[in-house]
Amino acid sequence: MHRPLLFALLLLSCCLTVRANEEMPAKPAAAQQLLRNLVLQSMPREYENTKHWGGTKRMWDGLHISLDGLRLKTKRRWKEANHGTWKRYRAWLIDPAETFDIQIQNMVATPEGKTAFDVFIDARLGVWGRLSEYQRDVQLLSLSAEARARVRMRISCEVALRLDVTTLPPDVILEPKVVAAELHLADFDLVRISDLDGPLVREFGEELHRVLQAEIADRQVKLVDRINRQIDKNQDDLRLSLSELTSSGFRQLGAAGATTVAGPEETMDRD
Repeated sequence: MHRPLLFALLLLSCCLTVRANEEMPAKPAAAQQLLRNLVLQSMPREYENTKHWGGTKRMWDGLHISLDGLRLKTKRRWKEANHGTWKRYRAWLIDPAETFDIQIQNMVATPEGKTAFDVFIDARLGVWGRLSEYQRDVQLLSLSAEARARVRMRISCEVALRLDVTTLPPDVILEPKVVAAELHLADFDLVRISDLDGPLVREFGEELHRVLQAEIADRQVKLVDRINRQIDKNQDDLRLSLSELTSSGFRQLGAAGATTVAGPEETMDRD
């Protein structure tokens, strides 16, 4: 987890001056913008699934004939031939600087003295798929389809703050935890498919939808544990000195509204 992202979470907690059903103060709005920029910087921009792409079958490929003195020797030759149904899918963020939205809502102080809040993320995706059918190294069919989709995520967080008074100035120890997460497909619009018709073409368009839904459902099951594991792996970044917070954190917060961060292109993994 990036240290600036922890600053943003910490500032959200430090700026909590309201109780339930009261308006959120102005400071978290700036932290919200900082959080959006940092998420855009660190998140992967593209995902590709090729686990069903590249099927082959071992096939007889004639005879190898050779002479051993006066003796004629033959040996069967084999090759790996393209065979079966090949499928691949790719998804990417569409114009994230303009369409990616992140909001922090429902921020309250819990009876245990923690800060609870929800992070809502709305992202627009481009989705592309290709289907190829091979029979013993002969391509019989090739289809492609493209769609636009919108994915929504809600992450419910709790953050506790603790002072380590054994250091001067005291360190602030941040203890965040994700308690719930929801990820779902809000919209799906098939915008292009190969210039063919028939049941197989229509089925492939529907399968593109099903694949995206299945991928989202699979990720949601592991989402809470995955995020909390990442938090646990970065415990060293959860300890901040008051001087570091004052000199760096609030400066970043003040610049949040005027800064747009562009992240590198990466490929998503399934971990």
